[in-house]
Amino acid sequence: MGRLVEMLVGAAAVAAGTAAGGWWTVPLVGAAWALVRRQVRPVTVAAGAALAWAALLGWRALTGEVAALADRLAGVFGLPAPAVLAAGPLYAALLAGLAAILVRWLRPAGSRR
Repeated sequence: MGRLVEMLVGAAAVAAGTAAGGWWTVPLVGAAWALVRRQVRPVTVAAGAALAWAALLGWRALTGEVAALADRLAGVFGLPAPAVLAAGPLYAALLAGLAAILVRWLRPAGSRR
């Protein structure tokens, strides 16, 4: 499976997990992704998770809820609203990517690649 296709399939899994169970499913999906696809690179997992959350933000932005939340959080954190919006996909990338790294690290030495 090509990296792009793998990233898109993983992004769909992260988006579905997030929609069904919330943010805490992101590291679970990332870990499961690395367990099932032993050859996957953690950067692919992280990119897929970031893409998923960016797509979810874009979808929710159509309802107008995202802009109001971004403005409110921007005031709380003292950041511009686009920076607050960028933090979401970056957070998802960190959660899923680090879970994939952890799975690789915990895998027995003979099966690592």
